[in-house]
Amino acid sequence: MQYIFAKPVDWNIKNLLFSAFAAAKAEQRMENEIRRMYGIQQIKSASLGRTALKAGLNALPFAENSRILIPDIVCPTVIYTILKAGYRPLLCDVEDDLHISVRTISGICRHQDIRMILVPHLYGLNAPIDEIRKYCRDAGIFLIDDAAQAVGLKYRGQYLGTYGDMGLLSFGPYKNIGISRGGFLFWNDQNLFLHTKHAELKTESFPDVWKRLLSCLLKLHYGRPFFLSFQEMKKKKTDKHCDQKRLPPAIPEEEDYKLSAPEANLIRCALKQMDSIFTKRLQTARDLIKKLKQLEGIECLASEKIPHVKIPIRLSCGISAASAVDFLRSLKIEAERIYCPLHLREGFGHYAAAALPQSEKLWEQVILIPNPVRSGRPGISGIRKAFEQMLKKAGRI
Repeated sequence: MQYIFAKPVDWNIKNLLFSAFAAAKAEQRMENEIRRMYGIQQIKSASLGRTALKAGLNALPFAENSRILIPDIVCPTVIYTILKAGYRPLLCDVEDDLHISVRTISGICRHQDIRMILVPHLYGLNAPIDEIRKYCRDAGIFLIDDAAQAVGLKYRGQYLGTYGDMGLLSFGPYKNIGISRGGFLFWNDQNLFLHTKHAELKTESFPDVWKRLLSCLLKLHYGRPFFLSFQEMKKKKTDKHCDQKRLPPAIPEEEDYKLSAPEANLIRCALKQMDSIFTKRLQTARDLIKKLKQLEGIECLASEKIPHVKIPIRLSCGISAASAVDFLRSLKIEAERIYCPLHLREGFGHYAAAALPQSEKLWEQVILIPNPVRSGRPGISGIRKAFEQMLKKAGRI
């Protein structure tokens, strides 16, 4: 059986060659494309989403150790960036859909002096950002709309990332538009924008940029099956499993870089092809979700109307998320678990604002499966059969 995996990047060698010879004013042209698309003029680009977030947090007028509320289930780079900016994160429980809501944040905000709330939209889904925005406005809380995983997606007719006082986009691999790097900061406040506009970002060396791009092309595009086979062999040889609860993510100290010209051009090319990218991804996601919904004990958190890269699945059949991922990977399906709740990670437990039972429950029940755009119908059938085998093995069918 061939590997079934999500498409990590939305560019190819042809796009890369074009980007190499179209470097003039690349960053300006790309920012203009974002402005045209999102209707926001105050934009700051950076090499990484966390670099953009750091620049935004450093521009805010809040005192050191001011409290910022974030979901317990979120990319761990978020809490690292907040701590580096000198603020104190507080962890909030989530709803069944993996996101915070007015219900989950209101109790904490009544008893804590919360100055900021960061609301991410995970795995192509969306938080109830409109309701949260209204709550924040009434409470005088600064809202950060984190659409790092929801580029190009709308909620009630408005682009995610534009609901907050500050917004974020990211174009890393496996993001909704996957490149190699790329982070963007949106502002609704002219004065705060001016603080970040002149933030000093270094220029990355030409060799480092092209080394990353070629590595990305080989590992995530043309050589993905070989790379997955190598990982599996390495795992069997060591017979070790990474325990996300005990091992905090190792985030190396990096310089704050500007977005490189080739990557700026790749982003611009991908945005122009976004409708085509989404149409293909939407079709396979819709067909796979329909197939899996027919199985008892398998609940799709994903929407048939969203072009998911990774599709969140909730197991209500008694099979643990860890067991499901191991089984699916043994069948060459690139399944994975969701982000480990931050309070379960080493060193972060004391940031919990209250008990976080729902986060722990979802951690044990929800997995991510790839949208098999590259393998098409055979991939859809392969994933469906794998779930049937898993349920049969567990005595569920």
